[in-house]
Amino acid sequence: DRATRTAVSAWAVQEVVCVGPQDPVAGVHSRIWQVFQDRVKLMKAPLHIQPPNRRTLVNFDTMFWTADPARTFADIPILGFSVDLRILPTQYIWRFGDGDESMTATPGAPYPSKEVAHTYIGTGGVEPRLAVTYRGQYRVDNGAWIDMVGTATVEGPAVDLTVVETRAQLVGG
Repeated sequence: DRATRTAVSAWAVQEVVCVGPQDPVAGVHSRIWQVFQDRVKLMKAPLHIQPPNRRTLVNFDTMFWTADPARTFADIPILGFSVDLRILPTQYIWRFGDGDESMTATPGAPYPSKEVAHTYIGTGGVEPRLAVTYRGQYRVDNGAWIDMVGTATVEGPAVDLTVVETRAQLVGG
């Protein structure tokens, strides 16, 4: 408890870090990658499909998209400093469930956009999914944004999709 300077619960030392006077923020730089990894694991982008109702037609364009998963986390306390973290998507990997996949730099869009469209050539059940690769930026105490080295890819859950066939039939009346 910062106000009373007493422990709210039992404390355990996990790591000792020495921060030198020449660069007091160096300890923050070494810990931000772990914070990035912890936060990005929670960012599974939802996969949206058109036509709706988890059914589509064989030999027909099926559209895929997701909401923009970019996030900013503000005021993360690290070693007494306030850190802001941006997690930004860099690549979307669309796995259509039939062995085909596609990569884009954008999250797609619903119809009439066909930015991310796939045509299934056979009927049956498939399980498309979306993986998103993220990069990070951070700043310490409202300083300049710093690009992080490295990326992290998060695989989203599979969505059940049934590919069906329709047939035209003339009916006399």
